[in-house]
Amino acid sequence: MAGAEVALRKHGSPIIVTRHRPRGRWTSTAATSSICDARRQGAPLRVRLMVMGIPLRPATPAAGVTRQVAYDICMPRDRLTFGVLPGHDESGDLLGTVELAEALGFDSVWVGDHVLWYVPSPDPIALLGAIAARTSRVRLGTAVMLAALRPAVVGAKAAATLDHLSGGRFVFGVGIGGENPAEFKAAGVPLRERSSRLDETLRICRALWSASGPVTFEGRHMSLHEARFDLPPLTPSGPPIWVGGRAPGSLRRAGELGDGWLAFVVTPQRFREGWATVRAHAEAAGRDPDALTPGLQVWCALADSDGEARGLIAPAIEAMYRTPFERFERYTIYGTP
Repeated sequence: MAGAEVALRKHGSPIIVTRHRPRGRWTSTAATSSICDARRQGAPLRVRLMVMGIPLRPATPAAGVTRQVAYDICMPRDRLTFGVLPGHDESGDLLGTVELAEALGFDSVWVGDHVLWYVPSPDPIALLGAIAARTSRVRLGTAVMLAALRPAVVGAKAAATLDHLSGGRFVFGVGIGGENPAEFKAAGVPLRERSSRLDETLRICRALWSASGPVTFEGRHMSLHEARFDLPPLTPSGPPIWVGGRAPGSLRRAGELGDGWLAFVVTPQRFREGWATVRAHAEAAGRDPDALTPGLQVWCALADSDGEARGLIAPAIEAMYRTPFERFERYTIYGTP
């Protein structure tokens, strides 16, 4: 799933996420210290919050902070990092928003993917290429790319190219999509085949990225005969693959074929159960479950009052998915810092 816009106030405080156990929903607070002074005049900065590397044991909290949100694939498992999925703010300066996110101390920047959608959705590969040129530290990822809409070799080449352009900072987040069947029809891909096509795509990508010679692959939907991949990725064996989704097939795919799992629209309890399932699939496939990293994409809006924050986040979600905000409310973070 590509997610939706989040409104964050333009100040230097990092976002901290905690679990509000009595209600079983996600809540937020702000850190007591700023990572930089980036106050600006005008409308709120529109981004999406990515919560990654959620630990299996409580992290050591900072003073007055319950749990920090942080994200980087190379971070220890007991530490959280955070990233943003920026949208078009009122100025339309998306690249400026990305630069601001890096200056504020975010660890990663992500973009979504839709071929046909209800709101503007730029091509993720082209957009991340531009973002790579404007940043130097943050990791860059797709959250998520509908890889089944494209031939596998095209996706493999695009990911390898971004791996080079970003200096090894790219994370290949993928998912099956399906919220808008029209984009699958327009791309000539049967909707019912998107899951099996994605499996084949990931296997082909892995084979091409790690091969030292020609690759042959025979699948239900795609095949290669002595294909020679001409752009070995900068990252050995290719950029990390993160599998998004919460359905059983997505959890199986993350455990068997992914380097990480990116959850979306889940409660804390469902996240816990989903991550346990991903780990079980990894172990059943003979993989080390501790080598995988869990992640969470959440909607967030911070303002001077709960009502103002809700007024920011509700229209964004309803415009993105053409559905009442009430269906998403329990999965969101909004309120005062």
